[in-house]
Amino acid sequence: MSDVKNYLIPLNGTSPEDNFALKAVFEAHSGLFDGAILSAYGGDTRYAVVEGTFSVTGLSDGQVTYQCQINYFAPCHDQNDFFQAQGSANYELAGENIVLQLDETLWNVD
Repeated sequence: MSDVKNYLIPLNGTSPEDNFALKAVFEAHSGLFDGAILSAYGGDTRYAVVEGTFSVTGLSDGQVTYQCQINYFAPCHDQNDFFQAQGSANYELAGENIVLQLDETLWNVD
């Protein structure tokens, strides 16, 4: 079952033509991306996005690309791990808002 969600992010006066400023808006709302990023792990609570590591790597043609670090909390502390994750999402500008579309469908890991 698909779980695509739309989020509304206010531009608050940010120029939609200024990619540097748009990047900052997306990064300020990085928490919205967590569900889409973590969906690849099937809802497994041992995975978490490392706070402060989300960054936008590109903006073009209504698509935002990003990267972040993921922390894996293993049952044995010596098996904990950190690794990079990346992804992309579609967005559109609608008036004074960004409409961000994120696929939060949990992947079947079985």
